[in-house]
Amino acid sequence: MALLKKTKTIPELFQFLTEEWHSETRKVLLMKKVEGKFQGITYREVKDEVESFAAGLSTMGVKPGDKIAIIY
Repeated sequence: MALLKKTKTIPELFQFLTEEWHSETRKVLLMKKVEGKFQGITYREVKDEVESFAAGLSTMGVKPGDKIAIIY
């Protein structure tokens, strides 16, 4: 419960966790299936991907508060 007191939003929780664990290069945050086998994705890899995605949105002119749709 102490973690919930430090963060109020999902982005704050994400930022807290990735800063807390990013230096541990082998600490797995998510698992994804690749060619029928599960692979771990580390906190650092997820943080890097999120930052890259955010930078791309910014380059396209998306600003804080704008609404976007992600279609997969």
